Amino acid sequence: MRRKLTMLGLYALAAVLVLAAFCFVLMGLHAWLSVELMSSIAASFLLAAALLVLALLIGGIAAYVNSRRRKQERAALAATAALISAPLAARVATTKVGLGLIALVGVTVAGAALGRRLGGG
Repeated sequence: MRRKLTMLGLYALAAVLVLAAFCFVLMGLHAWLSVELMSSIAASFLLAAALLVLALLIGGIAAYVNSRRRKQERAALAATAALISAPLAARVATTKVGLGLIALVGVTVAGAALGRRLGGG
């Protein structure tokens, strides 16, 4: 049991580090786009659109896989997705107020509506 908990903790730490690395990659890409190719606002919208398309693609795949599961498992998956996205949403909302917050709220509402529609709830 102790070994399983240790392994679970190491996997959780690895997942957090991968998430942090992904955030730094996004920040670097934003900085490069805003300095080299376009304005900061345009770079933000480009990255937001790319992430939205990626999220919709992954959500579509998840909905397909989830359609073969029982209803009880659907509720657990939706709750997990909400718990995973809540800290990131809170962090963004507290650090950047303005267009980013409006975009975040819009994407969150659209994701919730899409999730409820695809989940049958």
